[in-house]
Amino acid sequence: KTFEDAIRITSNLGLCYLWIDSLCIIQDSAQDWQEQSAQMHKVYFYSTCTISATAGVDDAAGCFEPRDPLMVLPTRVCLSIDDQNKGYYDLDHESVQVPIIWSNEIENPPLSRRAWVLQERLLSPKTIHFTQNQVFWERNCLQASEGFPFGFRTPVQTPRSHTFGLRSSNIIAPFEESSPVLRKWHHIVRKASGLELAKESDKLVAISAIAMEVQPRVNGTCLAGLWSVNLLHQLGWAFDSKSRRPNVYRARSWSWASVDGLNCYSRTEYLRQAPPIMAEILEASTILVSPTSPMGQVKGVRNI
Repeated sequence: KTFEDAIRITSNLGLCYLWIDSLCIIQDSAQDWQEQSAQMHKVYFYSTCTISATAGVDDAAGCFEPRDPLMVLPTRVCLSIDDQNKGYYDLDHESVQVPIIWSNEIENPPLSRRAWVLQERLLSPKTIHFTQNQVFWERNCLQASEGFPFGFRTPVQTPRSHTFGLRSSNIIAPFEESSPVLRKWHHIVRKASGLELAKESDKLVAISAIAMEVQPRVNGTCLAGLWSVNLLHQLGWAFDSKSRRPNVYRARSWSWASVDGLNCYSRTEYLRQAPPIMAEILEASTILVSPTSPMGQVKGVRNI
């Protein structure tokens, strides 16, 4: 049902092409999955939009829910002096409603808690969310809905809030301790570390498309979720008390990818006068599962 609705939405938008992961990637082929997952950053980055069945729990749920559209629109009041002079006013309680509505309809549903969905939202130019009560859409500088089609005046927290400009070329700069790219990456890691995975082994692959877009900006090598440039500062991560080791190998213990739980980086890497470093990394490298997926799964580390 979701696929049928997505085809209908694509057609109504006047678009000619639709990418559906489970149809466009051969599901029983590990080789095709490795090759295609390494190209997903291009699929998202150069798309027109991402269609998200945000209210759905599976592929059979569809995008459209039975609802009364009038229930999501502001109350419209007509004030008039006579037939010649009329004014219409839309009454709403946006400052109270929007953050709660956005959280309940967009951030809390099961789909938004999946790790794979994060890179779709961050890399796509815009995402159209089909929720239980109305349609929402988001892009870097706008969050809107049927009830507020011109955008929310009250700010809402989204995954884009801390990664604004990830798609923009103006953040291409050397990777320094105070680099905005580093801060964006750490916000992404923190968000991704708290999301759910159907397969434990997909921890790195689920954000590999984001890593592919970040890599040209950092001018370094991705080492199991960390970057070869300024690596010592990136080793200063920690997890909450509910963290645990996965049942499958994903990375060595120095990488945040080796643990399941909510990640939190220390703030020392952002300081202009950071504490002196008493160690030196001579060499660091990883052994990839697939050479065609340089930001994806690793099966070992040569040294660090």
